[in-house]
Amino acid sequence: MEGTQRNGRDGGGDMYSTAFNFLSHISAQVDPRTGSYGASVELATGEGNCLRGPGFVFRLVFNALRTRDDGFGEGWEVDVTRLEVGTSEPMLSLSGGEMHRVERLSEGYPAFFPDRKLDSFSLIPGPGLLTATIEHVTGMVEGLAAPAGADVLRTVRIVQPNGDGLTLTWESVTTRGLTCLTSVVDDDGVELLRIAYPDLNRIQLTIAQGGDEALEVNFTRDGAQLRDIAIPTLSRLNAAAVAAEDESRWTFDYDNVGSPPLRLLAAVTTPNGIREVVTYAAQGLRLPPNGPRAYMPVVASRTRYLAADPSVRLAAFTYRFNDNRNYFGYGEVGDWKDRHDQLLHLVRPDGYDYAS
Repeated sequence: MEGTQRNGRDGGGDMYSTAFNFLSHISAQVDPRTGSYGASVELATGEGNCLRGPGFVFRLVFNALRTRDDGFGEGWEVDVTRLEVGTSEPMLSLSGGEMHRVERLSEGYPAFFPDRKLDSFSLIPGPGLLTATIEHVTGMVEGLAAPAGADVLRTVRIVQPNGDGLTLTWESVTTRGLTCLTSVVDDDGVELLRIAYPDLNRIQLTIAQGGDEALEVNFTRDGAQLRDIAIPTLSRLNAAAVAAEDESRWTFDYDNVGSPPLRLLAAVTTPNGIREVVTYAAQGLRLPPNGPRAYMPVVASRTRYLAADPSVRLAAFTYRFNDNRNYFGYGEVGDWKDRHDQLLHLVRPDGYDYAS
């Protein structure tokens, strides 16, 4: 039957589509192809190894379809390459957002990616699938490894063509019971990035800026959710202490939408006093029969106004999506297949069009 769903899943973890590989998922914006509202934080370190490189870009991305918690809150992922090996259908997520389904994952042999169009990298698993090496056509090499007992390999080493590299350290944070990124160090032993998790609700990130300069960024959680991000003003540049409300701060609000409910980003307030709010259509896009949920929620409207005076509206947008024709291939695809791009291998003489 159409519109049916299977119980026991949150309706997100097995969602896979190459539609997500398009670089339209930028900070606090609506993706018009998927109808999702995403946010990201991007902070670059200086070049490591006495300016020979490489540098490191700390990127934190919110994805409601993934409930993984890297220490910053559910759905907020540190953007590094990951390889899931503890499943019959492994997935590779490259830093930058690309996702690839993996076949023939065997130690010592190149992995095969049935949905990949460009042969831009190779992946060779190590002994026991506890490590892996990714070689990019650019000459950059990534080393992946997993903490003891984990079934997800993550980037622990980045080496550029001239041999200089960075080492990423992941540690078990007892205050959270999670494996979290704690530092990025170059081959000269210089720490480019440090992350501390002093308690359940605070994360302190420090980025080296060269010499004695450093940028401090504070993240605050409320339970399982990231609530705000603040960049304290450097006290040495001020004659008096800066009040907390005067710090550069971003705040995030969430809403549970759909059935089963998805925790979606609902509002973002920026340091310049602008608040952006989105509403969702719970029955936005239909999924093929036997999918993890009957409908995928999509953004219905997006409004920007002054946080101090909501009557001052700066911009308003509305979105319409055809629930019967979408990137899941509803109406043409047969039964849903977990961890498959439902539309990628669909063959029709007249094609399959969808729009928003």
